[in-house]
Amino acid sequence: MEIPIPNSGDYTGFLESLLTFAISFFIVAGYWNDHRKLFEQIKKINEPFVIRNTCFLFSLVLIPFFTSWSMEAADKQLPTLAYGLLLIAVNGTFSRLFKAGIPLAVEEESRQK
Repeated sequence: MEIPIPNSGDYTGFLESLLTFAISFFIVAGYWNDHRKLFEQIKKINEPFVIRNTCFLFSLVLIPFFTSWSMEAADKQLPTLAYGLLLIAVNGTFSRLFKAGIPLAVEEESRQK
């Protein structure tokens, strides 16, 4: 994903693209950190957990594409709507992953006692 270089002094578009990129970066970084914390608690995984993790990661890797689309078509509503729907999907898939991981972490803690 590229941030467009400003042409002919159009710094407003450049700053908007930079802001969009930064927001997307920190969204991905936040999810990565939460994902890391979740996996620190789980010692053994099962197939449903793997499938939910795959769905979460798929939705997460779409963020750069939708960010790029929204930067290129900043005057259009569809890319912004699609970006918002993607963030809802990312949050939903992570929520399902987290809920599937809680019993796996609790199960491990129960075995240790």
